[in-house]
Amino acid sequence: MKFLLTLLLTVFYIFSSAQINKDSLFILLLDESKDATKRLEALRQFATNDFLYSNPDSAIQLAKIGLDLAKSEKMKNEMLNFKKEIQASQCRSKELSLLFLGILSTTIFAFIIAIKKRKEQHLIEREKLLNQIKSLKKKLSAPSLTVPISDRKSFSLNRKLIEKAINSKIGESSWNILNLLFNNPSISNKEIAEEVSLSIEGVSSSLRRMYQAFDIKTSSNKKITLIMKATRLSFEK
Repeated sequence: MKFLLTLLLTVFYIFSSAQINKDSLFILLLDESKDATKRLEALRQFATNDFLYSNPDSAIQLAKIGLDLAKSEKMKNEMLNFKKEIQASQCRSKELSLLFLGILSTTIFAFIIAIKKRKEQHLIEREKLLNQIKSLKKKLSAPSLTVPISDRKSFSLNRKLIEKAINSKIGESSWNILNLLFNNPSISNKEIAEEVSLSIEGVSSSLRRMYQAFDIKTSSNKKITLIMKATRLSFEK
């Protein structure tokens, strides 16, 4: 009775999870009036043909039930066969686990490589933008090589031109932040917050508003892109 209950629950669970219609074999397994050899053969079909490759853990459970039945019937050959089935199912289960780990490891490795390349690309773009800002500042500060160094004026952002170009007024805090970025494009939000007496969240909020006003759509190096655009707008007449 205990064997039948175990068999019933195990096979019912496997049927439910796999959604396989094997009613005739299921009935045969539970029919104690049938020859034990036929019942074991039906169980082997479940364990090997239907679950060994698709669900080896279920095949192991069924093979163990078959082994218990063979022991109760004192069928040594069948006991040996089901032990082999268990070993084969265990090996298959390990293979699937290793395959899963291999796929997972490959996916993680590819993800790490992609992140690393993206970071490297961001750094390259950042360096390129910084060099462009540096060149633009140099060009605007000394429009002509004939002007003596003592007469050259340092270039600064033109608030009126910028506001006209973006068709929006720039608040005092945002203007202070913009000038800090102009003087140091690499400055962090924390450093900006200390300079303008705002919280870091306040700085982030102000920057978000300026990104929207200046139509900054890039996902990286936003502050540098912002100050680059502000610098160019200050030069345009």
